[in-house]
Amino acid sequence: MKNKSIIILILLLSFFSCRNSSQDQSVQTVNITFSNIKESVNLSDIGSSLLVPLETNDLALIGNIAKIITVKDYIYISDNSSLFRFSLDGKFLGKISKQGNGPGEYISISDFQINQDGNAWIISKTNKHLNLYSWNNETLEQIPLDRWVSNILLKDENEMIIYTGNEKDKTNRYQMSYMDLKTKKITNSFLPIDEQKATFLFVKSPTLFFKTKSNNLLFYESFNDTIYDVQTSGVKSKYVINWDKHNIPQTFFAKDFSNIMDFFTELQKNNFAYGCSFFMETKKNYLISFFYQKKNNWVIKSKDSGDCTVFNQLKIDDNLCNFPIDLTDNLCFAQENGNIIFPLSVDAIRNFSDSITDSAMKEKLKKIIPCESENQNPVILIIKNLE
Repeated sequence: MKNKSIIILILLLSFFSCRNSSQDQSVQTVNITFSNIKESVNLSDIGSSLLVPLETNDLALIGNIAKIITVKDYIYISDNSSLFRFSLDGKFLGKISKQGNGPGEYISISDFQINQDGNAWIISKTNKHLNLYSWNNETLEQIPLDRWVSNILLKDENEMIIYTGNEKDKTNRYQMSYMDLKTKKITNSFLPIDEQKATFLFVKSPTLFFKTKSNNLLFYESFNDTIYDVQTSGVKSKYVINWDKHNIPQTFFAKDFSNIMDFFTELQKNNFAYGCSFFMETKKNYLISFFYQKKNNWVIKSKDSGDCTVFNQLKIDDNLCNFPIDLTDNLCFAQENGNIIFPLSVDAIRNFSDSITDSAMKEKLKKIIPCESENQNPVILIIKNLE
């Protein structure tokens, strides 16, 4: 009887061992190497660009930009208080501005999405409301929430993905949930919030999702080396990134940090690499944004050869006379469709124009950036056709 029990135990251990091995094999490691670090890369080597100078008037004065997305033939830009809509040639088309604490208003814009009718879902984390607005500034719908939501993604017209990060409360213990917009109820929740990280690790990212050419939805977040495949039934680990053995060890997160500033202070004392500001996958490459040696870097990793090119400056050689973009100092917004958007300061472009001696290049820049006003809205750089 004893021998029979031992045999059963061995068989069970073998079963679970094989099961875990099978699960591990389904998660692919993306190995990033730092042997080929370049100061800059030309945009024409990785894609192409479209420049859109935005119209500036009294109704269209954009503050500190929080998010930019393109949907169909429109550019949508949010700051803390308003959501703006522009055409793809930069013409101002409208604004939603309902800041306040009354019915149908929001305290601030945490995130937004555009539905098929062109109306805007706006999430206000501070007052826990998800509101739907028309471009006539009419409140079409208001959904009260029971959690601190920082990001949203309209999965389809009837379902919204809501993300809280590490903000837990009495009714929620998960980072991500599905909400039925018809019943206004949570239907499923994924990714349990880490109890230790919930005490200090609160980081807001403008983008968290990428849709592959095969229409798979990938999810990524800051200070997490795992990339997830988001499915109706759940969220599964798809990739794990190895930052040339410079990953933040899990023991580091287990330290007793009093707040996020305490965490960052300790982080700067180490030579860790961490992401992801964005993660994109094309037919040929992976394109990832990450921090290393106190700089924001991009890495292009070839799927065929495995070669990695790391850089922290992008030169716009196809459309902007080699205008340099420092990836640490300039905010960018990765799009679900694989494009990347930079809002470029008009003053920075003018200063660059003043520094060059080529008269033909100067004339080209003047046509792109006419001198209108000191408070001119930015030029939108849309990077597309990434290989």
